[in-house]
Amino acid sequence: MRITIEDLEALKELSDELEENHVETEQHLHGEIGVFFLNIANEVRILTPLITCQRLEIPRSANNNANMIPWKKPA
Repeated sequence: MRITIEDLEALKELSDELEENHVETEQHLHGEIGVFFLNIANEVRILTPLITCQRLEIPRSANNNANMIPWKKPA
């Protein structure tokens, strides 16, 4: 019977350690996910004006047709 009690105590200790590691891992992963979301939001912020310009066909340099209205296609 004494061996069984010691085994159960060892299992309880192992369970407690695993739970602590689980919580730490979960917190770490939530932090990483937050960083990824911030990076994605930053990329969207940078790319949105570029995509809008491309859709509107805004000239990218002064050498392009200066009289061109940015939201209309050239005739």
